[in-house]
Amino acid sequence: MPRSLGPAESQTRRLLGDNDSQAEEEEASSGFTSSSSLSSTFASPANLRMEKDNPRSLEEGTRQRKIYEATMSSTARPHAKSSSSGQRSPSSPRSVAVATNPNKRGGKTVEVVGHIQAVGDAYFPGNIYQGSEKINPEANKDEPYLRYVKKLAHQWPRLQYLADFIEAGTVPQRALVLPPLELMERQSRVNVALVDFTEPESMRQETCTNGAELSAVLSRTSQDANEKTKRLFIVEDLSKTTIEMLGAALDIDPSLFRCHLEDHTWYNIKDNWAEMPELESQAYHRSFITLRYMQARFFEDAAHSQAAKEKTGAWNVMRRLDFEGQVKSGKNAWWEDSPHQVGLLRRKVSIWCTKNEKGWVGVILVDPHVGAGYPLWNGYGSLDHPPSMADSELASVLEPDISVFDSLLARVSSLSPHERRLIDGDPERITAFAYPHIFAEVLVALQYTFTGLFQIEWQLDSERTRRLKDLETALDSLHKWQRRLPFYVGWMRDSIVALEGRYSLWQQTPALSPFAAVKPGEPLLRHDGAAAAAAAAAAAAGTATAWQAGVRRDFVSLLARLQALQLRADKIMKMAVAILSVEESKKSMVESRNMSRITYLAFIFVPMSFVSSFLSMNQDVTSRSAIVYAVFFTVAVPLSIGAVALAAYWNEIVAWWEKKRNGDK
Repeated sequence: MPRSLGPAESQTRRLLGDNDSQAEEEEASSGFTSSSSLSSTFASPANLRMEKDNPRSLEEGTRQRKIYEATMSSTARPHAKSSSSGQRSPSSPRSVAVATNPNKRGGKTVEVVGHIQAVGDAYFPGNIYQGSEKINPEANKDEPYLRYVKKLAHQWPRLQYLADFIEAGTVPQRALVLPPLELMERQSRVNVALVDFTEPESMRQETCTNGAELSAVLSRTSQDANEKTKRLFIVEDLSKTTIEMLGAALDIDPSLFRCHLEDHTWYNIKDNWAEMPELESQAYHRSFITLRYMQARFFEDAAHSQAAKEKTGAWNVMRRLDFEGQVKSGKNAWWEDSPHQVGLLRRKVSIWCTKNEKGWVGVILVDPHVGAGYPLWNGYGSLDHPPSMADSELASVLEPDISVFDSLLARVSSLSPHERRLIDGDPERITAFAYPHIFAEVLVALQYTFTGLFQIEWQLDSERTRRLKDLETALDSLHKWQRRLPFYVGWMRDSIVALEGRYSLWQQTPALSPFAAVKPGEPLLRHDGAAAAAAAAAAAAGTATAWQAGVRRDFVSLLARLQALQLRADKIMKMAVAILSVEESKKSMVESRNMSRITYLAFIFVPMSFVSSFLSMNQDVTSRSAIVYAVFFTVAVPLSIGAVALAAYWNEIVAWWEKKRNGDK
């Protein structure tokens, strides 16, 4: 008998558009994926039909999975065997589809494996036009925040994806390939730390690793509503339990969670996870900000990079590694090939806070730790100045590669007396300790970008590598950096706009957008004396906006560096195109000379061949003696070899002759 589906699994299947539930039940009981269920798992062949030059595969760093025509496999594939805990490996496949391979290399068909690292690639179409169900007053009684999000989704359609995320327990398209036990674990996953600094001199920390502990902490928070409190929640990853409990208890804007879910850089026309651009005025006095950045990590070989992909696939939020445009790092010289890889991991940090007569409460959402590989160049480290030798010991000794969650907790637990007095007067200042981590990662990524552009520039400048094949390779790598940099610039601009709106910093800045588009010959940033004077006055007076203005200044500085790299990439591209044109011209000139030599040879040998053929015509071919044929080949073969050699080495002969003539003079 087929097993019955639980409420969570049934809801997940509804979200994923599973129309063949009976077949899926039989499939789950037998442990096999039938060919008929593949169509429900991968939508349909029509949904898998993509363009020949897949845009998303280029932008998302998954070019190897180009698909434009797909057909389902007619054979059944067994599920991967479960482990002792009943869960599968993150990389184990659930089902397989076969697609024609548009690339010239490789086989005629490629297998598209449904696993969690592939979620988000181009062959996962959305279903945004299927519509949403009507809200049932009796449904979700124990989930008030989910009901609230569903009501808002009618006027704010982007929140429907958040509701789907909460019901599925993870990214909905990822839930498609997860077994029920792992799905339940993801739904109940909790890693939340409470930092109570109502009394800065006696700060209290408490970490919750399950729903019961988080419920108890939030209950105590609500009981202390009559007292003025100052509390900060640090959240690693998101889940159904975490969003429901924190959102309902703290009345958090659902857009905070919605903006933190995905890492896409563009969207298909059917994607229900699409995010829309916003006006600068929409950021005015918003209760939260979301910051996007890249983290560069070094991997010894492909096995370590695959382990990192599996690690990120185990998270509920979608974060992926980009391995395109690799920088070389050979064993004996940097320009030699090596198995080393550097991945750029897309990251997000979201900060929400509110202040009223009952006190202040804030939430910081951070991503989990990768663990596999190493921080590129062992990371940036602390942005603070090193302590003097008079200090007996460091305030806190941190490992070079720890999670943002642990790093933030360690930082707020080691505040100096001066910092404690500052957050006592301005509680929101405690969120400022999240920014140095972002700045450090961005600075490392900027240096990595500079290294990649420098290597390309060196290849173009080196005469030994000025072959058309090498030039085309360098041009392809440069194009990848040109594609990335506009995204990074956009992220920095969005961060600055969010800061200006959240803290009303544009009131101090007459020029609303000092980081206008870069033009050749113009400065990257326009000097704004009024804004600088206002920031200096705020810092001298110790007002609440002093540290926010400093954070904005650092973001503007990073934006200027990114714009400089973008401008340099454009100049290198122009230089590469010019060099490629010159090399093509040289190749054309050589081919033209070769054709002229063939013409000269034709003038000599064609008449002679015609005369010899004309004079040797005879009806009786057998009457000729063997001596005639021997003489013919004895003369013709050496003459032909000499003519071919003369044509092949004509350039060298001419160069030798000119050198000899110049030497005689």
